Amino acid sequence: MCKKSNYCLYGQHKIKDTIILCDLDCDSWRCPECAEKLLKLHQLRIIEAAKVTLKGDWTFATITAHENWRGNDRSLANLRQGWTKLIERLRRKNGTRHYVLIHERHADGTLHMHMLYNAVIRTKWLKDNCRACGLGYQARAEALKDPASAGGYVTKYLTKAISQGDEFPLRFKRVRYSVGFPKFDMESAPSEFDWQRIPKDSASDYRREAIHANRPVIDVRGLARD
Repeated sequence: MCKKSNYCLYGQHKIKDTIILCDLDCDSWRCPECAEKLLKLHQLRIIEAAKVTLKGDWTFATITAHENWRGNDRSLANLRQGWTKLIERLRRKNGTRHYVLIHERHADGTLHMHMLYNAVIRTKWLKDNCRACGLGYQARAEALKDPASAGGYVTKYLTKAISQGDEFPLRFKRVRYSVGFPKFDMESAPSEFDWQRIPKDSASDYRREAIHANRPVIDVRGLARD
């Protein structure tokens, strides 16, 4: 359970008097517990899309920065500029499609991208068009035989980065989705509780008030009890 969040969830049962207190995740890639959860959520989202909502052909592609744009900042700037041009070419070729992007870093800090794309792309086309958009010529595309493997491709590189202690800047999106990419909603089912987010420092006060009012309290916080 995440220990880094500054907030807790406080739940009141809609019918009974029961109260629940639990830790709220910080949802940071720098938190080992939350990183593991985020990995699984991204994997579920991608597998669900590839097998159910976006059925059809999928391609796994690798896109590199131009060889004259080495290092973290320069390669990131090059990838951003080149991607804007490349995605327009992909739209003209295949129409509106969906994609997932994930960045990976070389030993010298230079970034490259891995992409999942729900249409067929040939390596020759990708190489030529990446170069024409100012990106690296080292590019490749591979058709996915099994859509279920799509989630594994992405989480493979996320797991590698986390295990090696590779920290991207704060608010940097390690995984980027196209606009409208289907979401995997694990919280769509109705809850028997009314939930609110409260500061972790005040959780003990909420607990004491509930006990004083003779309300049953289920406290599953990862903290020492009062």
